[in-house]
Amino acid sequence: MAGLKLTDVIGIDPSQIKRLKSRGINNVDDLIDCNLYELCVALRIDVISAKTLKSNAQKLLGNKNSKISLDELKASNKKLKKNKAKHKDKKRRKNYKPLKKLKMWE
Repeated sequence: MAGLKLTDVIGIDPSQIKRLKSRGINNVDDLIDCNLYELCVALRIDVISAKTLKSNAQKLLGNKNSKISLDELKASNKKLKKNKAKHKDKKRRKNYKPLKKLKMWE
């Protein structure tokens, strides 16, 4: 079933397809093979949404028994939280400006 396109998966819109293709995910098989973290980063979505898209792709292929493991969910969520914290910290340092001294008594 290599002929299935990403447009066949429920929940993927055209802008997301462009992002997926830029990451090397060109068809449904590639979508199923990638891990949740890669999917979250590529589409800028949370882990639950990535899990849903991946399970929709698996249903499309007829893989009813292949479920995403809880360990993979936890690991992907942990990586995302860690990267989000790094990004916030960098953003804080970048936008840091010392307060100007007030010249009240002049």
